Amino acid sequence: MRYYREVLGETSFFISLLYTVYVALVATVVSNLLGIVGAFAMLGLKRESKWPKFFYQLPLVVPHLVVVILVFHLFSQTGLFSRLAWRLRLVAEANDFPLLVFDPGAVGVILVYLYKQIPFVSMIVFGTLGSISKSFAEVAYNLGASRAMLISQVFLPLLRPTILSVFLMTFTFSFGAFEVPFLLGSPAWNMLPVKAYVYYTNVDLTYRAQAMVVNVMITVISIGLVVAYSHAAHLRQRMGNGGDI
Repeated sequence: MRYYREVLGETSFFISLLYTVYVALVATVVSNLLGIVGAFAMLGLKRESKWPKFFYQLPLVVPHLVVVILVFHLFSQTGLFSRLAWRLRLVAEANDFPLLVFDPGAVGVILVYLYKQIPFVSMIVFGTLGSISKSFAEVAYNLGASRAMLISQVFLPLLRPTILSVFLMTFTFSFGAFEVPFLLGSPAWNMLPVKAYVYYTNVDLTYRAQAMVVNVMITVISIGLVVAYSHAAHLRQRMGNGGDI
């Protein structure tokens, strides 16, 4: 337990933990909000409109490392957008372009997560929307509900278990992912998986025990999120069976 006391007694561990929660939470909240909007947008499309759905599904098959390279070449200070801004005289030099990669705000990391998670959330929520009986909408319209009321007071309550499940899934992935923050994150601000790697690769082999402590803490937090997800899935199943309707 000595190594647990050492790691948990370090201020840097809790700073890294809070930073990890910040990146995961921002990416999850934004991707879930935009994904839900995208799901309702797809719901309004005609059934024969396959191209919009294809573009929603395309990011899901692109590996994260490919998206990392794409974000780097587009948003870094030597990337496409910085050179374009310099050509348009929006910045005096390319280095004056805002730091969006390797930055403390983890903008580049969050952009990768958004690119992958928004279509994922959209497809999951859209699948649940398609299983909701049309009679709910018909009854709501007969009672004088507007489209906004139908979404906020009928669809969203029915989608609550699905939204909670997807939120926990995307948050857990963002919280425990290694490769994206390692490649695009700030060297001065390490998320927990990167911090474990830094400990493990330290020339002082005693730091490997601390790396294992960080890995165990990530695992414990992830297990807690899995338990929360299982409860959300149970609630989703109950509502799907009509238990709360």
